Amino acid sequence: YKLTVVERITGFAIGLAAGFLAAHIMFGVFVASAIIGIIVGFIAIPIFRDYLQNKRKRAILMQFRDLLDSLSNSFSAGKNTPDAFADALSDMKLSYGDKAPMVKELMIVINGLHNNYIIEDLLKDMSARCGIDDINSFAETFAVCNRLGGNLKKIVSESRDIISDKIEIEMEIQ
Repeated sequence: YKLTVVERITGFAIGLAAGFLAAHIMFGVFVASAIIGIIVGFIAIPIFRDYLQNKRKRAILMQFRDLLDSLSNSFSAGKNTPDAFADALSDMKLSYGDKAPMVKELMIVINGLHNNYIIEDLLKDMSARCGIDDINSFAETFAVCNRLGGNLKKIVSESRDIISDKIEIEMEIQ
């Protein structure tokens, strides 16, 4: 995850404010508090980056769960794989808008399908870009199932159920 300039400044400002306030409460000296605040501000930038990265991964995972729900509905209706992904894109656009990370990933997958790329490779590339193990597991399972003529509807719905359960457990832990 690469921070924008605004995100870097925000992370630094949060660290600066927290460090300055803590040092000023402890020591009561303005100069020492300012120096400690600046040091903590630089330390806070990577921590803020990790926070934003985890927040983005959670959002992508939630969107991916909704994608699997949409794919499951399309496969249940008897649609083939390219049509199911196209329907999922329209559903995701309605739910999250055009700028959502999973919508952008789906657009890449659909463009690849239109250019005669293999769906397995497109899903593996998507999982590599997202960096989430659940998406990687789904991509590998989908590839095996698609090659061997398995039940895609069942695979997608079971993957959705597993990811939903995992998200609920993580939310309870937090």
